[in-house]
Amino acid sequence: MPLEKLKILHKELEQELSVIQAVKNSKKKIRLRKEINRSFFINYDRLLHDQLTGPDWLDDERVAKIVRDSLHWGDGKRYHLIAFTIMPNHIHVVLLPIWVNKQEREDQEPVDEDAYFLARILESIKKYTAREANKILGRKGQFWQHESYDHLLRNQKELERAVHYTLKNPVKAGLVKKPKYYRWSYVNWEYV
Repeated sequence: MPLEKLKILHKELEQELSVIQAVKNSKKKIRLRKEINRSFFINYDRLLHDQLTGPDWLDDERVAKIVRDSLHWGDGKRYHLIAFTIMPNHIHVVLLPIWVNKQEREDQEPVDEDAYFLARILESIKKYTAREANKILGRKGQFWQHESYDHLLRNQKELERAVHYTLKNPVKAGLVKKPKYYRWSYVNWEYV
């Protein structure tokens, strides 16, 4: 995604969020913040799909396989993998971090409380897949955009919405007619 478009999108987000600071009613403020963040995500995703230029490295089957295998590798170790879709120029992932602390691991070696914090999980996935993908593509440099859109899912309804959104992404982008036809999607229906 062009950096200039991303900056404009973030500036709009900051402006909208600053406006709701004046709202006194906390429930209304929470609802407005949620609406603004949802709108930001929709616009962010639309920009990704509208990009006809830029790297589509994930369209290379070898690269998509590295990302897919990396996501599955962490399942049950660092997180519970719920769903993902690997698009030609971005990915959508829904996961549940495995929060580990000393009390939860009495019978095992102690681990830092934030060992599997979401940011570290994503950083690890990005680092490994970037290195391996760059090898395959014969290139060096940044593979993933620094920016990512992380969203906390607060309940089962939001989880289900996120999973369905993730699975329908290739349909919205015009890559397939139905989600089941897209090769680079996965879902663990036990969570949905």
